[in-house]
Amino acid sequence: MKVARATRDQDPNIILRAMDVLELLSRSVPAEWAIRVLDCSFQYDIIKIGNQEGGICNMYGITKEQFLARRKLLAGYVLKVLLFELTDCGIFLKGNTIVVIGAWFTPRNKYSEEDCGRLHCS
Repeated sequence: MKVARATRDQDPNIILRAMDVLELLSRSVPAEWAIRVLDCSFQYDIIKIGNQEGGICNMYGITKEQFLARRKLLAGYVLKVLLFELTDCGIFLKGNTIVVIGAWFTPRNKYSEEDCGRLHCS
């Protein structure tokens, strides 16, 4: 895809936000959520959850078996609905990353994202 800007465009930062929208669409975020980022009404954060550098598993010493169990828990519909109710953020899982989209990130929301690394499977 190509992102271009018209010369009479009123917002000079639209090209940066359009690149953000393309990044979100490439991570399987629904278009209606990605467009909210383009409107500046929502922000997003990409959280690495795998064993790659900077990932939550690598930071907290989570084994691969624990990671797969927690990833399965995060992929569940019920947990997504509960986290949406708790944080007012959309949560989208793809591969070893999670995309969190919300109106404005408050310390409560960041705290909840960091707690995803400490989920316990029953």
